[in-house]
Amino acid sequence: MTRRRWVIIAAIFAIVLASVSFILLRQPGEPSYNGRRLCDWVDDISPTVLTRPGPTAIYWSVPRQVIIRGQPAIVGVQNTGIPMFVSGPFDRRYRYPTQHIAAAEAIREIGTNAVPHLLPAIYSRDPPWKTKLATLWRKQKWIKLPFQTAIEKQEHALPALRELGPAVVWTWVEILTNQSVTVEVQQYAAGSLAEMRRGAVPALATLLELQDHTNRTMRASIGAAIQYCDTEGFLSSLYNVRHATNPEVRASGAWSLGFICKNPDMSIPALARAAKDQSPQVRASALEALGKFGTDALNTTNVVVRALDDPERRVRRAATNALNRLVPPSDANADYKGTEAL
Repeated sequence: MTRRRWVIIAAIFAIVLASVSFILLRQPGEPSYNGRRLCDWVDDISPTVLTRPGPTAIYWSVPRQVIIRGQPAIVGVQNTGIPMFVSGPFDRRYRYPTQHIAAAEAIREIGTNAVPHLLPAIYSRDPPWKTKLATLWRKQKWIKLPFQTAIEKQEHALPALRELGPAVVWTWVEILTNQSVTVEVQQYAAGSLAEMRRGAVPALATLLELQDHTNRTMRASIGAAIQYCDTEGFLSSLYNVRHATNPEVRASGAWSLGFICKNPDMSIPALARAAKDQSPQVRASALEALGKFGTDALNTTNVVVRALDDPERRVRRAATNALNRLVPPSDANADYKGTEAL
């Protein structure tokens, strides 16, 4: 019986060993730079903070050199206004810790080949018992185990991914829309898109779809990203006029199109449709915006004329003002039939 038991144990061990070997062999080789693996470079990246209680704003402003208790350090201010400190040796030119600068350069050299290896760390989640066990274990000082919790992996992998810039804009979109990650990670993704500014314009449609997020802090982060990506506000306004469910947002978008007064080939058809909106507020804003385009919007004259009989007084007033701008003064008595915009 004893021999049979050892045979069973040996067989189980062989199966486990074979399974582990098969999994490891299937995984693509980890990229390296200057003789160091990607994971080693990622460990040198100054981590972000995902565990601080309260609203967590993830991304840094431009860091600056300060002196803390007589020692040089680097300070960056998060978008909540709460200062976060990274102390240690720094490069005076870049004002970042020297190991962070070297790691960032290495990750940029590795490029998008790093993405398949960073995403598993970003998506990793620990069960509560593992987090609690790690917390208890680290309270003792005698034995240190070289392992990281899921949050610690994320705190290094996220800023490492950020070093790749606009080349990974769709990776950030994937993270932002992934419901399995925490709100803090999604906020970091929104902040990274905001940092790209015009480089994140391809992600603008996704950001606009998420601007009514149920989480208040996420709405603020997504709103900031939209503002940074679409600095002029035209694309955001056009989208809101066409697709926003909130009439106040549609009205605001119509007003903005009139204020920006550019790209009439896209703005005027959208405003002509908005002039027939169910909301009087939207109709009035759209008519006022059409008036600001002047003679460029002559083909919407029929739409404006019909609005003169609108049951709402403010809509009729906006239509009258718009008509005065659409029709040149010299031809005020002419009969403009205009072609209604579809």
